[in-house]
Amino acid sequence: MDGELTGREMDGGPDRLPTDAAFNFAKEKGLQQEAIYIQSLKDIVSSYRLREALFMKLFQKHQYWDEFKKKYWMNGDAKNGKKRVEQYENLSKYFLEYLKEIATGQKPWNPLGL
Repeated sequence: MDGELTGREMDGGPDRLPTDAAFNFAKEKGLQQEAIYIQSLKDIVSSYRLREALFMKLFQKHQYWDEFKKKYWMNGDAKNGKKRVEQYENLSKYFLEYLKEIATGQKPWNPLGL
C-alpha cells in the first residue's frame, strides 16, 4: 500500500474548489478586498458552494482561473470537476442577477434574501 494513491489524491484533489486556498491565492494576486467580501458571505449565506462559485468567477475575470486550478484544484479539469464548474456557473449567475435586482430596486433587500 506504500506509494499507492487513494481517494482524493487519485482523482486530482478535492471535488470542491478549496476556499481556504482560494482566499490565500486571491490575496497573493492583489484581490484581498474581493476575497474578504466572498468570505464574509458565510456570515449571511450558508451556501459554501456560493463562495466557491464566486471565487471561480473572480479568478476567471482576472485571468487567474487556469493558474489556480493547476496549483490548488487539479480536479477542476476532470470530468466531475467540470460538472462542478457548471454548477458554479449557474449558481453565480443567479446570485449576481439577484444582486443586480436589489441594486436597481427591482427586489427589496432583506437578511433572508426573500
